[in-house]
Amino acid sequence: MRDILILLVGIMFILSTPTHANSHFVQPFSSIEQDSLTALPKVFLLGNHEFAYEKLSGEGTSLLAICEDDFKVAHGKWNSLLKEMEAHADMINYDIKGVKMWLHVFWDDNGKINNIAFYLKPNSRNVKTEEMTAFLTDFVNNYHLPSQYDESFSHYSGAAFPTLNWKKKSRITTAKIKGKD
Repeated sequence: MRDILILLVGIMFILSTPTHANSHFVQPFSSIEQDSLTALPKVFLLGNHEFAYEKLSGEGTSLLAICEDDFKVAHGKWNSLLKEMEAHADMINYDIKGVKMWLHVFWDDNGKINNIAFYLKPNSRNVKTEEMTAFLTDFVNNYHLPSQYDESFSHYSGAAFPTLNWKKKSRITTAKIKGKD
């Protein structure tokens, strides 16, 4: 009896698993479901919307290419984006300090952000992804790189807040200590 039960469960598993041999059991997607595979929200979590994300990632060029392969210029534009993001967080009173994440930002040829994909790093301060999504969506609606470009472009990198660099932070700390004496 046990062997028959195992055999029936195995047959049910094989019939429910789509493969080339039994693909006639799998119903094709409706046109609505196919459209939802390619539609992307402005801000989304990396790992979600895989098909549309892959398609989007293959379009346009890189931030470095837009900056004519000048690393300093590209780095400056990226840091400017992060500082603007931090300023936006301060402006709307959203605490972004301690947040560390991966960002993939997609701009159009006018410098306007079309999409941001993000993923919080394991060593990030604990924030709700829904709140971060709402914050980034608000940021996307209020920010653009001030210039015209030849084509759309993207950049994938890490981000950590606050953005104040260590050299500048050291000078500020030293100035505060000297001011107390």
